[in-house]
Amino acid sequence: MKIIQLVTQMESGGAQRIAYLLAEALERRGHESEIWFLYRKRPAYDHACNVRVLADSKPSLLRLPHLLSELRQQLHRHAPDVLITHTYYANVLGQACARLLGIRKRIAVQHGLASDYPLLVRLLDCLLGSTETYTTNVAVSQTVVSSFSACPSRYLKRLRAIPNGVPCVAATSGRQETRREWDLPLHSPVMTNVGRLSTIKNQTVLLDILTCLPGFHLVLIGDGELRPKLTEKAARLQVADRLHLLGEIAHQSVVNLVSASDVFVFPSRSESMGLAVIEAMMCGTPIVASYLPALHEVLGPDSALYVPPDDVAALADAIRQIVANPKLAGKISAKSSDHATRFTLERMVSEYEQVLAVFD
Repeated sequence: MKIIQLVTQMESGGAQRIAYLLAEALERRGHESEIWFLYRKRPAYDHACNVRVLADSKPSLLRLPHLLSELRQQLHRHAPDVLITHTYYANVLGQACARLLGIRKRIAVQHGLASDYPLLVRLLDCLLGSTETYTTNVAVSQTVVSSFSACPSRYLKRLRAIPNGVPCVAATSGRQETRREWDLPLHSPVMTNVGRLSTIKNQTVLLDILTCLPGFHLVLIGDGELRPKLTEKAARLQVADRLHLLGEIAHQSVVNLVSASDVFVFPSRSESMGLAVIEAMMCGTPIVASYLPALHEVLGPDSALYVPPDDVAALADAIRQIVANPKLAGKISAKSSDHATRFTLERMVSEYEQVLAVFD
């Protein structure tokens, strides 16, 4: 089966990683698989196999018709059996083109909460999902499914949850070796956060926490529009010497760093799934997370300490509790490691194959 996955922009985000993992797994299972990006935001997958980029940068409104024409031509030329789209712009643009071209299997994947969609896109998504343009509409968590509850019954009939899954991960270097490699203190407490540096991921609050926790160090892994603000704020708060901005690094290095940390802190203001917390669970690193429905769905009641995302005092206190109480840290680690087994890559891929089999 020839399967093309379309994602709005190339960058190191959760939707992009799921598309890439799914493409690799489908190839291993005998399918012909490619990933297309509408445009390049960051060169995260430039050197990956079977990847195509339709535009080198985000198109303006004037250039959008040209991009749509290019997408239609490419889909017509490659004639896939299946188009799987990820993220809302790829969903509405890609699936509309696919239906016009007669591509029989059209799977839209909702990676975000309905409330986070721009209004026009939300209306278009609701229209396309209610008129059989999406033959299947996949949500990456039950929380995402619930966020679409106001849509018509025709939309909800095709909406189903396939929770994201990732390969099992494990550190390949020890705690002290990893800390030496990245110039981190060997004996001071280290907090880690992984994700796009953005307002919604809320990394700025972590700098406020540093002012409450003398001697603690913070590792931020990822890149994004918030980076200049983080650098400026760290200097203003006089915590720059305890902030480690590592940018986008190799995935195994991410796993090693999370495993070598004392606490994984995830203060997002909105989440639909949270791949980073799943991998932190697999690493056995104690987690402090925002009390959000999606994170509670993924982590369960006992696999993290939950706090409001902007409550600096509560966040600092939760982190302090974990570092000061090895028994508590061990209990959280054991629960989260066990809970993480629900989110395997094999389970996710099998569920997508079940969807594909419906149309055979």
